[in-house]
Amino acid sequence: RKIIEALSITASVRYDKNQNFKGRFTPRVTALYKVKENKNLRFSFQTAYRFPAARDQWINLDAGSNVQLIGAVKDFRTFYNFDKNPVYSLESILAGSQQVATIPELKPESVTSFELGYKGLHLDNKLLIDVYGYYGTYQNFIISRQVVQAKNPTTLTINNIRNPQIAKIFSINTNAAESVSTYGYGLSLEYRLPRNFYINGNFSSDVLQDLPAGFIAYFNAPRYRVNATLGNNGMFKRKLIGLNITYRWQDALFYESTLATGTVPAFHTLDAQISHKLPKIKSIFKLGATNLLNQYYIQGVGNPSIGGLYYVSFTYNVF
Repeated sequence: RKIIEALSITASVRYDKNQNFKGRFTPRVTALYKVKENKNLRFSFQTAYRFPAARDQWINLDAGSNVQLIGAVKDFRTFYNFDKNPVYSLESILAGSQQVATIPELKPESVTSFELGYKGLHLDNKLLIDVYGYYGTYQNFIISRQVVQAKNPTTLTINNIRNPQIAKIFSINTNAAESVSTYGYGLSLEYRLPRNFYINGNFSSDVLQDLPAGFIAYFNAPRYRVNATLGNNGMFKRKLIGLNITYRWQDALFYESTLATGTVPAFHTLDAQISHKLPKIKSIFKLGATNLLNQYYIQGVGNPSIGGLYYVSFTYNVF
């Protein structure tokens, strides 16, 4: 009976429908188990469904470098004469052969995932621990592949596929034939110090695996991320001064987009803010900086570099 009283279960179901695809129900179940006061275990089972976006279906864009982005609807294959002039997989040409590419009808993507986590207070309620791990499996994972159409297949080589007089490269969305899996984990700690100081930090990781060779997933997530913060909600006798200093680090990642691919280097930033409450006029004054050390970094290939942002703010509370 005690186990039943400590267990809380929640279930829900969602229905999605798109005019180009059949509708589908996606159930979700979560369970929360109270181990002790302020200490809980959690478990969740989730299913999700993603219809191909309008871009995935209908885009028709010249991306430069002799690459045409096209949607997955059959009309584009007819328009570009795929039925009479077949296309070849880019990976086979790069390997020195020519294999006709089969492009099946694009299907919605679905995922089934499990998550297990723990959250609890320790050390006289001064330390908050939150840890989790998850594993998911995708079916019909939407990916992009590149195929090549040649005016004369016998003249097609790895050296001339960028020549518009000889060939044309198409980037088209399709589904992975096999299941694709993902997993991740994270840990968050927060500790309350004397005089209203606190420190917290978190570490997380996300990984996509089992992706077929030669396909593009656009899974632009770094493998590791770290954040650490030192702060105070009210310093000194009157507790009117606040302080927050945050360090962020992100691992390098291989960035993929329809316009550019390449490595985004690892970067780290330091953010800082000091605030002063003015209770008599119900206001607060803030002075701070994002990327205090002005270390330029990029978040995606082709994106502009980001430097420091320094600000002063004054907020007045009406009520």
